[in-house]
Amino acid sequence: MTREAMANLILRAGVAVAFLYPAIAAIFAPNDWIGYFPGFTRGFVPDMVLLHGFGLVEVVIALWILS
Repeated sequence: MTREAMANLILRAGVAVAFLYPAIAAIFAPNDWIGYFPGFTRGFVPDMVLLHGFGLVEVVIALWILS
């Protein structure tokens, strides 16, 4: 593996971790993370559905970055 390919992989992994961390942390402490959503977004669906749905989107983005 060349140095450029290794650097690319490390950078992509770092960005993917930045997307995975809040999604995983929201599972273990949802009340700590729900406050990051603006008030106008919290009335359409229950808070936990909104939080975990957004977490799912973050996981999909992280997997896309790693692919």
